Amino acid sequence: MRQFEFFASKQLFFVGTRTESCCTFVANQQKQCMLKFLLITMALFLYSAGYAQWMKLNSGTNQTINDIHFSSIDTGYAVGQQATILKTVNAGQQWISLSVPTSADLKSVYFKNNLDGFVVGQNSMLHTQDGGINWSTITISPTVVLNDIYFVDAQIGFAAANAGILLKTTDGGFNWQLINTPATDDISSIQFPHPDTGYAVQTGYNWSFLKTVDAGQTWTLDTIQPISGWSNIQTVYFTTAQKGFIGGWYLSAFAGTNNGGLSWHSLDSSNSINLNSIYFLNEMQGYAVGYDNQIYTSIDGGATWSYDIVNYSYFSVVSGVANQAIYVAGSNGVILKKTIATKVSKLAFDIKVKVFPNPSCDYVDITIPLPHKNLMCTLFNAKGIMLQQTKVNNSTLRINLSSYTAANYFLQIRTNKKIIYTHQISKK
Repeated sequence: MRQFEFFASKQLFFVGTRTESCCTFVANQQKQCMLKFLLITMALFLYSAGYAQWMKLNSGTNQTINDIHFSSIDTGYAVGQQATILKTVNAGQQWISLSVPTSADLKSVYFKNNLDGFVVGQNSMLHTQDGGINWSTITISPTVVLNDIYFVDAQIGFAAANAGILLKTTDGGFNWQLINTPATDDISSIQFPHPDTGYAVQTGYNWSFLKTVDAGQTWTLDTIQPISGWSNIQTVYFTTAQKGFIGGWYLSAFAGTNNGGLSWHSLDSSNSINLNSIYFLNEMQGYAVGYDNQIYTSIDGGATWSYDIVNYSYFSVVSGVANQAIYVAGSNGVILKKTIATKVSKLAFDIKVKVFPNPSCDYVDITIPLPHKNLMCTLFNAKGIMLQQTKVNNSTLRINLSSYTAANYFLQIRTNKKIIYTHQISKK
């Protein structure tokens, strides 16, 4: 981390007197050198400790990885150039290569659960229902080039394409309809923080974004005001329907909004940040990656950002699993992982939470021994988006899952300061 650099630049000064003997002078010099050596060693240790939080994984490929998606804590998929598609079932410790019926560069991957997923790239869309063992090809127009894919739920999904085109499915991905938008350039990124509210950005130096408030049926194109810029916008991520971020490159682009895009504020005072991807584990903890060996981090909801410097110059994507781990990937098959160190208070050792039934179809009952004051129970999806939050007033709390699709979700119980319990819930 950058804050450790001052140790290495710190200088020590020796002050001697004419009355010192030669031996004393030499001894003091030796002490000075030893002290300086110890300080430099400490600096390198502290710097390495900060960097060591990012662990390089063995992807088994040297192809550029364009996207990663984890459908659960352990199971994830990565796609990249020359039809590269990788799968892990042990949280990235090992990756296996999957065969797909295409030779195209793959741009994006999305799995609704561990088995049912899609990959897109160029004019290819592939679908698997058995975790990547078998793939079917979905026919689309040969003039449509696909860049991104995102599912709002198990049935409704969107694919972003060239020339301002979006594709939408309402039957789980078996059929796709063409949606025209006011955009004219290639749509590079799409995301829905709410079933009705979605955002997308187009490449090209247009400094604008797309928004829908009717579940993707119609879209408006608005400029990013009052900031002026001509950067190539590459990525969009909203933590709520109102609060979100865009990022890009060339002349630098990193901006945020708190009112659904009505106004934007710059997050790049240096005018030097170049981004390809933004991702939030939850409403407070966000990451952004792109060029220049830097991984940007926010722990205050995107208000301020710091960065780690790593030995890899280009990252295509950052993704993760809600409150568990974050992954970044890019050129030469590089995948880095950071396990999120959850700060748990002493209360966690005293509290015995029961979650039943799990897996479940409609609901889970959570039993929390009382008295425990000021507890909040929050449910996240695998993307880290908060679905519901409830204050714990009784020893038993029921979480309704009936409106959610079959997938893995994450339950978090916390005080106003500390997370005291995290648990994965499976909806059948």
